[in-house]
Amino acid sequence: MSVASTSSSIDKDKDSDCLDPVFLHTRREALFIVAVWVACLVWTVGSSYLMGYNVGHESVATIAGIPAWVAWSVGVPWLLATIFTFWFCLAYMADDDLGEVDGECEDAVGPVRGPIDE
Repeated sequence: MSVASTSSSIDKDKDSDCLDPVFLHTRREALFIVAVWVACLVWTVGSSYLMGYNVGHESVATIAGIPAWVAWSVGVPWLLATIFTFWFCLAYMADDDLGEVDGECEDAVGPVRGPIDE
């Protein structure tokens, strides 16, 4: 292992110690949302392709007057995404205390300034 890669990994460890817990929590929530979005995308595109293409016009099944492939490929993920959104916002997502800036990490990222401080 070279000296440059060793110092690089040490710098990464030092930086991760100074990351704001609110940032880490927000990043975890964002990655969770993106993962659910990708799952819904794969479901919608995959099931639409499998159920909607190469099907004869005479053999299209319907659910309440809607083609079955639309109900299963678009309607179900839409309903599940809506339920997920309510669950995520009301039960999973946490309201983090923004609090004061920790002084020990101020050197690593510089002083925090806002529009009032300028």
